[in-house]
Formats: sequence, C-alpha cells, structure tokens
Amino acid sequence: METEKVEHRDPVTLDGRVQRSFWAPADTCVAQLMAAKTGKPGKNIYGKVIPAIQDDDTAFYLGSGLEREKGEILTRAAGWVRVGTQWADLVPFAKHVFNLRISGDGTTLLLDFTPGDKRLPFPDVGTILQEAKNKGASAECLLSEDEITAALQRAIKSSQALIGFSLSCDRDAGVRIDISPDKLTATLNVVKGRGKGKPLQLSMVSAALSEYKLKGIKLEKLKADIIAFYKSQELELCDYILVEGRAPVGGEDRSLAFGIAFLPDEQAKEYLGRIEANPALSRYLKKAEEFPLVSTDRVAVIKKDQELARFSPPSFGQPGVDVFGAIIPGAPGNDPLLHTFENIRVSRESIESDDDGLVLMLQRENETLIRVLPYRDARVDVAVSKNGMEATLSCEKEYGLGRDLSLELVQETLKAAGVSFGIETKALSDALNDAHAGYAVTERPIANGKEPIPSGGWRLIWIVKVASGAALTLRADGTADYKNQDKATIVAQGQPILEIVSIGRDGQDGTDVYGKPIMAPKDPKATDLPEWDETIREELNENGDRVLIAARNGELKFERNRLSIDTVWKIAGDIGPSSGNIRFPGPVAISGSVLTGFLVVAGGDVFVSGSVEAALVSSEGGVRIVEGVKGARRGTVRARKTIEAAFTEQALLMAIGDITLKSSALLSVVKTNGKLTLQGERGSLIGGQCRAKNGIDVQNLGAENNSRTTVSFGQDYLIKDAAEAEEREIDRVKALILKADKTMKELARNGGDMATVRQEKIKLVKLLEKRTMRVFQLHERFEEHVPSEVVVRGTIYPGAVLESHNRYHEVRVKKQRVAFAFDVHLGRIIERPLA
Repeated sequence: METEKVEHRDPVTLDGRVQRSFWAPADTCVAQLMAAKTGKPGKNIYGKVIPAIQDDDTAFYLGSGLEREKGEILTRAAGWVRVGTQWADLVPFAKHVFNLRISGDGTTLLLDFTPGDKRLPFPDVGTILQEAKNKGASAECLLSEDEITAALQRAIKSSQALIGFSLSCDRDAGVRIDISPDKLTATLNVVKGRGKGKPLQLSMVSAALSEYKLKGIKLEKLKADIIAFYKSQELELCDYILVEGRAPVGGEDRSLAFGIAFLPDEQAKEYLGRIEANPALSRYLKKAEEFPLVSTDRVAVIKKDQELARFSPPSFGQPGVDVFGAIIPGAPGNDPLLHTFENIRVSRESIESDDDGLVLMLQRENETLIRVLPYRDARVDVAVSKNGMEATLSCEKEYGLGRDLSLELVQETLKAAGVSFGIETKALSDALNDAHAGYAVTERPIANGKEPIPSGGWRLIWIVKVASGAALTLRADGTADYKNQDKATIVAQGQPILEIVSIGRDGQDGTDVYGKPIMAPKDPKATDLPEWDETIREELNENGDRVLIAARNGELKFERNRLSIDTVWKIAGDIGPSSGNIRFPGPVAISGSVLTGFLVVAGGDVFVSGSVEAALVSSEGGVRIVEGVKGARRGTVRARKTIEAAFTEQALLMAIGDITLKSSALLSVVKTNGKLTLQGERGSLIGGQCRAKNGIDVQNLGAENNSRTTVSFGQDYLIKDAAEAEEREIDRVKALILKADKTMKELARNGGDMATVRQEKIKLVKLLEKRTMRVFQLHERFEEHVPSEVVVRGTIYPGAVLESHNRYHEVRVKKQRVAFAFDVHLGRIIERPLA
C-alpha cells in the first residue's frame, strides 16, 4: 500500500522575545534537543495542589541558519544565535578565519583564509606572522606584512576565500658542491624550492656531481641520504660530506742550533747593567715594550755577519691525497716560532747579525725573541817590547753602547800592564785624539825606557850596502827580479866601506818602562876591532874615527872579523837562474857558460870556460871564451881590449883591440879597431859583416853558395861610430828647432811672450853648429888611411865584397891565396897573390 507524505506549514504564534544570544562559528553544535517531560503539580501555601501546566505545543522551532541533526542543533554559518522560549535562529555574522599549514614537501608555509563580515576589523597580520614563526618559518623567508595585507584585502573585498596561499618567499631549488681550500673536503649543499620557485629534482644532484671528478664517493649512501632528504620536511641539506681526502702528515719541526757562546749569568748581568745605564739606549732599543731589556735571559758577543744560529734541515712528512685523488706532497715541519728585533737577518737556513754588538735573547713558551744591540767596548791594548824599553798603545774607540774610550781607561790599562816610566803625555793624547777621529791607532809608541850607556868597545857602521844573499831583487813596481840578485857586495876602488866608532869607556845605568833599573852592560853593539889586508886602506875623519876605504875593485868579504876584497870574481857553474846577472868592477872568471837572457858586465878581463849563448858579455878589459859564441842573433860580446874565442855564430863581436877566433865566424857582425884573425884550416869568415881597422887574416872568405860577406878595412871605425852618433843627435836638435819655430808662430798669433822660446832656439842653433862642426871633423879623421890588408890563406868565394874608403871590390870568381889592400894613390882596392 502506497502512502504519500504531505507536509504543509501552519503559522505558529511564538513569543518573539530573545532570552539569550551568543556568537557561534559555522558547523558548530550549539545545543542538544531533549524530549518533553510531563510537568509535576505543585502546592500553594495552603497545601493545595496546583496542577502542572500542560502545553499542547512542546516543539522547539529553528529559524534560518540552524539545523537539527540527531538531537543536536548545528550552525550552518557563523553568526549570532538568538534563543527564545521555543525557538532559536542564527543571524549570519562570520569572523575572519585563517589557518596555517605546511606544504606536503615541507618547503612552503600555506595560508587558508576565509573572509568574514566586512564590518569586522581587519585581521592582525602580525599575529599571522608570529604563528608562522611558531611553525618554524624564519622571518627572512616570509612575505612582508604589506604583501600579506594586500592578499587579505583582496579576499575580503571579493568575499573569496584564500586556499593554500603561500606565505613563503619564492626560491628556486639549488645544488652546490664546495671544495675546501686545502682540497681535503668536498661538501654538498642542497636547497629545496620554495613558493613559486623551481622545485628540487634529484637530477640536479647528479648534474652537480658530474661537474667534479671526485674520487672515493660512497654512491649508495649518498643516494639513500639524498632521497631521505627529498622526502623529509627539511628545507636544506647543508655541508653534507661527499668525500674527504687524506691530509699530508707534517715532518718533524725544525729546531735552532746556536753557534755562539753565551756569557755566564754574572757577566751577562754586568753587560745588561752597563747598557741600561747608557743614556743613548733609547736610540738603539726599539719596541722595548714587546721585549723589555730586563726580560733578557741570555747574552752573547757577536760580530757583523756572524752566524748566530742555524736551522735544522727541513724534514718532510708522509704525502696525502686530495678529493680528486691527486697526491699532496708531505709538508715540512714547522719553523721555530721566532720574533726578531733590531739588526737580525733571517734566511732559510740561518740567523745572522747585521751589526757588531751583543745578542739579547729571551725564550718563552716555545717562542724565541732575539735582537742585536750595537756594542763594542773601546779597545785599549798596551804592549811592551821584550827588552822592556818601549811600550806601545793600540786603541779603538767605542761602538754603539760600548764603554767610552777615555784617558782613565788608558791609565787603567797602563797600570795593569805595569808601565810607569817614560810615559809621553803628548803621544798619549795624540793617540786618543786620532782614535776618537776614527783613525787606526796601532802600536803607537807612548812610553820609552832610558837606555843604559854601555862601557867600552868599537861600533861598526857600514857605509856600503851589504848584500843580503837573496836570490832576487825587487823592481820599482814591487815585482821580483830573479836575474839581478843580491848575493855579493861589490865595491869600487876609493869607495868608503866601513866607519869604526870608538864607544865611551864609562857606562851609565838605564830604566825600563816598568821603572826597573837596567845595569850598564858592555855595549852589545860594540865589537872587537876588525882586521884587513892591503886591499883596504884606512883613513881618519874629522872626529878621529876610522874609515875603511876600498883599495881595489872587487867583491868585499867579511869573514871571521877580517875584511878583504877579492879582485877577481870566480863563479862556479853557469851564469843563469842560480847566479843571476853579474856586474863586477874587476875581472870575472866563469867555470861554466853564459846562458840565454843573462849578462856579465865586468871592469876587468872576463874568462868563460864554456860558451856564450844569446847573452851579453861586456868587459873593460879582454874577453876569452873557450867554447865560442852561439848568439842566435841576440848574443853580444864587447871588450875594451881583445876578444878570443873558439868560434862565433850569429852574434855581435865588438873590440877596440884584436879579435882572434880559433875557427870560423858564421853570419856574425864583427867590429874591431884592431885586426880580425881566424886561425887554423877551419878559420872561415862566412856571411855577415866585418869592420877591421887593421885588416883581417882568414883561411877562407865567403862560401860555395856565394853567400854575401862584407869586409871593411883600412879606416878607424870607432870614429865612424862617433860620427853616426853625432848625426843622430843633429837630427834630434833639428827637430827641436822646428818645434820651437812652430811654438813661436803660435805665440805670435795669440800675442804671447816669445822671449823664453827664442832664447831656447838660440841655444839649439848654437848646439847644432857645434855638432855639425864635430861631424865634419870626425868625417875628416875617418877618411885617414890605416895601412892594412885582407889576407886569404885559402879561398875567397864569389859573393865576398871588400870595402875601404867607400871603394868597393866584389869578388866574382873563386881565387886562391890572395891578399887585398887599398892603394891611396890609385884610390882603389888592389889584389896581390900570396907567396
């Protein structure tokens, strides 16, 4: 059976008075409906029953905005609930409602806002922000109050709720890998996106890792940790360690080894006290507050550039590995902690001083403080001679903070040395003044004792320079000359040798610089009267002292207090490096040879048992050479008398007397104002030139190879040499005259005084006339003829040229046993055969 429910509404009259009212939010249970109950009768004061009021209408009526649901009255909107006797309704009046929540990935703070009645006050944005902070949001990550206010105003104005409005600032997700400066740590930093920013994707981590070639990453662990972070509510993953390298191990720390001797404590305190009392300390001591003088615990004396200490060699530790897998070399040990002040120079290996002075050092808590203050006490040294007769002073002024150089210091030193006698005040003052001026004062005599006067004797005073016996002499430039040696004392006849002085007979005591008396001894300089022979003669000078004078030329000998002169110098061996050059005023006898580069100059005859090489032999007498002359174009033998030799080769022979050779003369120059004789079957004159005043006597003249051999004879060739010397002097005088003329012209042009130059020219002109006349006279004398012949006992060869009085005769064919002479009547050289 079907039924139909029909509902119709009948008007109900209710008491419209509001008994109570309250505000309730939407969807809220504001009351519960209870079933109606029968009333209970009452009683009045008289005890009569008052029947219960019975109301036929027990229903409770709901107005708009309220609904009944299972015995509960619920609001469907926010507003004011009015309650009457049997009724209730809701006048809509919603509040502004907001709610904060965090997004599902935990990165963004969301605002849900339902606008209420527009007449209500505007929501407190500060409250919203405070609640956001309470939920863990930081102020810098939230929108500003103005931005939130604008969003709420738009919602209220449009009555449109805000659902999931982001209060967080927009931020893109980011991934960054940081490498520590030492490359020993690689860290990962991941930031999730926020607001409208780019969200985090796992591929961003992979992309960042691919940019670096890190070694040793634990990929599985990294992957798990990244996914866990991605799913977590954490916004940032900071300083996540991807990989750690292995740091290199440092070597053993370096140490300091001091190479200076530190002073004992007492002496160090004395120096420090002296420095502290010096008023000039502030000029040298800097940063005294960092290293006070009183805190010094070690002191040493040092020189400029001296090494104070040396660092131990660096020690390298084990190598490490960085996050890229590269090897990091092991680091050396640390240097000692060092704090340097004045005048300290530190290098990689050592510590040195930049000045003379005192090293001041302080060691504390593994730190070394060090400085050098300029310091050097004034130096005063007094030295006394071994015989105690002289005291000398060496002094140097102070430096830096050192003790001053003063007279008191010198007097203290003199007293300590025991010097008390003969002190010269002026010499002492001059020495101090010089030292203060910066001059070196070394061994300056400042005190002299009183020499005792010896008694009796003779004193020998050498007038001649006595040879030292040295195998060399010194040239003017200081170089050694081994050819001219100092082995013999050579004297000339009439030369003073020795003065013999008589010393007084009465002695007198002396005093040394210590003030001690010195008894008068016999004069140590006195000697016995020497003896001498006939080669020395004695004279008396004006004061009666004896003077010994050489009576001969020769070598002075003084042996066993006897004087003599060897008139002949006998030399054993060669004239060479062992003997040096020979210069002797008398005869010389040589048992060896005269070697190349050396010379023999004698005032008498010279006898050579050996040969003469490329050397010089010069004699005021005659020369005799047993083995001959091998001149090598540089050997020269000259004699004022005669020359005798076995032969000559490529040498120059000059003699005023005759020259006699036992065999040949080869390619030599021979000049004699006597006669040249070549003896024996081998007495050949081959090549070279010969000038012989008295002619020549030879076995052969020239050679088969037609070598040119020139012979001049019949004239005084010494006169010719003199004329040639005068001609050279005339050329020199002419040059001086021309120079004087040029000077006079310049003076005349410049208006100068020509008187002096004119007088000089007049002298030169007179000298020129004199020398010209002299040359003329010499040439006249040279033209005088000396009777002589060129005698060839054997053969004369083509190439031989004979000359006399400027007339020449050249041999063109070989001839035997002939003689040549100059015929003064015919004016030419004539030839004759030998008998």
